[in-house]
Amino acid sequence: MFFIMNFVEPIIMSPNTLGKELQNLIKAILIERVQGSVTERYGYIICVVKFMEIGSGKILDTSGDVLFNVKYKAVVLKPFINEILDGVVEKIEPYGIHVNAGVLKIFISSSNFPGDFQYNENTKSYKSEIQNDEVKAESEVRFRITGINYEFNEFLSTAVMNESYLGPIK
Repeated sequence: MFFIMNFVEPIIMSPNTLGKELQNLIKAILIERVQGSVTERYGYIICVVKFMEIGSGKILDTSGDVLFNVKYKAVVLKPFINEILDGVVEKIEPYGIHVNAGVLKIFISSSNFPGDFQYNENTKSYKSEIQNDEVKAESEVRFRITGINYEFNEFLSTAVMNESYLGPIK
């Protein structure tokens, strides 16, 4: 789910960067540092949308550098169990599919597909004989998240498609 959240980030600037373009430089450094980052608590920081305040700098005694606390708003994405999302199939395997929903990576086991879907080795896809649906690479699917694991600076999720209104999107 997407949220807009308030954050405070400390930015340390060396004395030779202090000048007319200081605020623009601080904003650029903050955007480079936080956009695209991820934490287990807040999720993915997608985009900085507003700079609320760049605090007055505090000179650090040991180095002469200046510390600025920057308050900003950002759009974040954090997955939740039971959330229903749409995604694009990235990879098909006999035991399930790998789906991308933006920056989220989701695995859906073949045991969590509707019962009539069967893996087809020739076409590397899952086909439904009853509804005449097919799930292949680049297909869009709707799923419900059942598990979330945070590892190596990313969220890895598991999901199901074997419930009403879930599955391939036509």
